[in-house]
Amino acid sequence: MIPESQTSATTFAEPALHLSSISVRYRGGGGTLAVDNFTATLYRGESVCLLGESGCGKTTLCRLLLGTIPPDADLRGSVHCGSIAIEAKDRRRTALPIRVACIPQEPRESMHPMLKAGTVLAEIARAHHAPPRRRQAVAAAMQAAELPEPWILKAYPHELSGGQRQRVLIAQALLCRPDLLIADEPTSALDVILEASVIRLIKGLVKERGMSLLWVTHNPLLCAGMHRVLVMSEGRLIEETTPARLLGAPQHPYTVKLIQALPPPLGESPSADR
Repeated sequence: MIPESQTSATTFAEPALHLSSISVRYRGGGGTLAVDNFTATLYRGESVCLLGESGCGKTTLCRLLLGTIPPDADLRGSVHCGSIAIEAKDRRRTALPIRVACIPQEPRESMHPMLKAGTVLAEIARAHHAPPRRRQAVAAAMQAAELPEPWILKAYPHELSGGQRQRVLIAQALLCRPDLLIADEPTSALDVILEASVIRLIKGLVKERGMSLLWVTHNPLLCAGMHRVLVMSEGRLIEETTPARLLGAPQHPYTVKLIQALPPPLGESPSADR
C-alpha cells in the first residue's frame, strides 16, 4: 500500500481503466513473479509515466493490457472499465471495452523485415476502418506521424532510418484509433535529437486526440510533462507522484536511487555520494 502522502491528486474525473490487485507469475524459470499485487487507475485524457528499471515488470503489465500476455503466465486480479470488470485470467480471450494500441521499442525488431511499410499499414487499416476510408486513413496516419513522403509506403524496414521506422510504428498505432496509447520505451533506439522530436510528436498527438497515454521508461527525465508518475520495482507499485516531486523530493528509497543514478548536468562533476 502506498502512503497517502506519496500519492498525487488528479484533475481527471473519468477513469479509463482501473487495475485491481494484478499479479502475473510465469510458470517457467522457477515461477518468476513479474507483477505483484499492482493496483492503479488511469484516467481518460491523462498522461502517466510508468517508471522503473529493466526487469521490474513494466512490459509484462503492458502486455496484459494489450492482451498479449504469454500463455505460461498465471494471472490474478482484474481490469475494470466503467461498470465492466474483466478477470486478468480471461484477458487473453476477452477484449477491453476501450481500444488500446502500443508503440513498441526497437522499431527494427518490431517491423517485419519482408513486408513493406504500406502493406502493414493497409492490413491494420483493413481491421479498424470501413472500406471507403482505408486509404484515406493510412494517408492521414502517415501525415500525423510526420511521414508525408509517399515512397515510404513502398519501402522495406531496412530502407528506412531509425526515426522513420519509429514514425511508421506511430502511424500503425494511430490506425487502431486508440483510447489508450502505450508507449513502451519508444525512444530507446534513437539518438537524442530524434528522441526529442518523437517525444514531442507523441505528446502532441495525445493532446490533440484526447487519448490517455501510458509512457513506459527507465529514465526519470522522460517523465517531464506527464500528469503522474507510477514508480515500479520488483513488480510492485512503490510510489505515485508528480514529475516535479519525483525529481525534487522522491520519497521511496528506490526512487531516490533512481534519481541519484542520473548523470550530472554537462560540465558538472559527479558528487561524491553518487
